[in-house]
Amino acid sequence: MKLNLCIVFNHGIAISDEEVLVPKSEAEFVLRLAQHFDRVAIAGFLGERKNGFTSNYDGVIFGRKISVFPLGRLERFVHTNHFCSKAMRYADSLPRILLLLKKFDFLYIFVPGHIGFIVSVLCMGFKKPYGVYVRGDWGTYPSLLKLIHLQAVKRANFAIVTGPAFANRLRLLQPRIETVFPMLAFSPNDVKIRRDYSLGSPINLLFVGSIVKEKGVFDLLYAIKHLNLGLRTNKRYHLILVGTGPGLIIEECLRLTRDLGISNYVTFVGHVSNPRVLRRYFEKADFFVFPSYAEGFPRVIYEAMLSGLPVIATELPGTHGVLIPSKTFVPVLPNNPLDIARKVKILTDDESLRVKVGSNGRRLVRCVLGGMPAQSHAEQVILNIRRTILSSKGFRL
Repeated sequence: MKLNLCIVFNHGIAISDEEVLVPKSEAEFVLRLAQHFDRVAIAGFLGERKNGFTSNYDGVIFGRKISVFPLGRLERFVHTNHFCSKAMRYADSLPRILLLLKKFDFLYIFVPGHIGFIVSVLCMGFKKPYGVYVRGDWGTYPSLLKLIHLQAVKRANFAIVTGPAFANRLRLLQPRIETVFPMLAFSPNDVKIRRDYSLGSPINLLFVGSIVKEKGVFDLLYAIKHLNLGLRTNKRYHLILVGTGPGLIIEECLRLTRDLGISNYVTFVGHVSNPRVLRRYFEKADFFVFPSYAEGFPRVIYEAMLSGLPVIATELPGTHGVLIPSKTFVPVLPNNPLDIARKVKILTDDESLRVKVGSNGRRLVRCVLGGMPAQSHAEQVILNIRRTILSSKGFRL
């Protein structure tokens, strides 16, 4: 296709030994798009892989038709939480973003996120054609930012969304919306286990995701303290955290683990890129816990449910209609470690509930995945960009 396309990530891009790395599923996505356009670029903030926050980037971007359009250095944002400092650093990136709009014919923007927010607002202002990939909700954002994000979705040429319930909610704003097939680490056909819902000792709680506050990781650490040192129970619980995050957050988690006296009850695995190894963590766990504050429909919940794991998670806008309380998952309150501990204990004491939640979850997610589009994410983007071009020339598909 005679078009220059830029993909604007809402996360960093890792640089290591002159290689450019992003998460593997996204590298495959970019490489597939590069087969259909004159030129494809990825835009984002650059970081060194040796810093902890990029150690989970295992997909290599390469090829003559793919370039990197740096918007700045990620380290400048990781080491500050001060709003004014971050705002000034984003302002420093504005000349690069304006150049981005000038050099490329179409932008595909990952949202939510501050950089996606800025780029989509400028696209609206300069009437630049763009599409959005809505990966999560705006649960923790101020009301004004939520409204502007929703306008960005409404004004986009198309939107691709994670989670069918989330798509239905946004369809009132954006009729050209599609649900993306989740990029799972393994497929339903890979899972052939018959789960035993009896519990051994210790009881293994599994979390898979980014090690950041917004995922509820700190809440899990406090919950493990309640379970092992607070609540009256003769059971022992072990928390397994699979994933990585900013180096400062990892250090804070390790320090909190020591301060709470729970070092023997927590294992930090780090990033797992091998699907077979990741699948074994799901198979060996007793419960999957995911107390995130805001998501679209997190793919790790699909993976946990495919494995027959009883899921304990916060109720999120993107999961409505798929996750049914006490039937396909056990709900917990956000930012509430004691509620997490109580719900874990309820599942511990009620085997029939474990069997019901785990079995129903697996059946439901197989049904949901079977009803999703067979097209890949890249194919959805290509088709929608073609429709946009034809529409601009007076054609209608």
